[in-house]
Amino acid sequence: MSRHIQLLISEEFAEKIIPENDSVRLCDDIIDEMNLYSLFHTYSDRGRKYATNPRTLLRILVYANMQGIYSSRDIETACKRDINFMWLLNGEKTPNHFEIARFRSKRLSQCKDEIFYQLVNKLAELKEIKFEHLFVDGTKIEANANKYSFVWKKSTNKYESRLLEKLEKIHFDFIENMIKTYWKGMLDLGATTVWEEYNPNLSGTQHYEMYSNKYGKSLCHAWGASPIYLLGKYYLGVKPTSSGYETFEVKPYLGGFKFIEGVVPIKDGSVRVKMSNDKLSVMATKNGGTLIWKDTSYTLEANKEFNINI
Repeated sequence: MSRHIQLLISEEFAEKIIPENDSVRLCDDIIDEMNLYSLFHTYSDRGRKYATNPRTLLRILVYANMQGIYSSRDIETACKRDINFMWLLNGEKTPNHFEIARFRSKRLSQCKDEIFYQLVNKLAELKEIKFEHLFVDGTKIEANANKYSFVWKKSTNKYESRLLEKLEKIHFDFIENMIKTYWKGMLDLGATTVWEEYNPNLSGTQHYEMYSNKYGKSLCHAWGASPIYLLGKYYLGVKPTSSGYETFEVKPYLGGFKFIEGVVPIKDGSVRVKMSNDKLSVMATKNGGTLIWKDTSYTLEANKEFNINI
């Protein structure tokens, strides 16, 4: 009778054999910080509990791709023999190739765009990628690569624009999905303000428990008000273009909503935006604002409503 025992690599041991700047540590840190609600949401609450945590499986898949390992069988073998993969598993059950293939095709496929966007964003924040190269259908295009660079310039700009548009759409889709599925869960439970924490896997009075206190959770928590911030910044589209909102831009985006309306406070004033499928209305209480709509810029005058028929 054969037995499989998953080794747990202690951090003390890992420090001696896995360098501090090893890519496996970068992979672990980045995925640990990512919001994976969309991934966990692909699992049924009523189904049996997953054998290996989805976050851990994502770590394994991302790191395997970083190492040029793509076959589910080869990934399973690496989890059993490679010290870096064992360290990522952190004592959890080694997934077999069926589980890896099912995770990739059934779970990750449903949220890959959101995961990809977050991953790219995290790498960019850490300056691990610089967007200096553009890969299109396997072709590498590099700025000022050689004397024929002028031939590629128009194509590079076109594909870069398409890439940025796709990333931006993924970004908005991710925000909308979070608002409609995650934060909406609080509303469904009767919330009228944003809670300090919301866990969709809890039920009943568990939702109010925190700090070892049955009713210790704040149910009106400013630091938990991410959806309000996201709506103001990305949908009402109000962003500073100089320090202290001396100048600012308003670039509204309706996305998948039927209408949006709100007021964004800024230094020494506020900006009100109202938008539906057929009309856009913007009014700022101070000068210095610019409305951007369909690549056209409009100067906003203080306390003067600006209307556009869409």
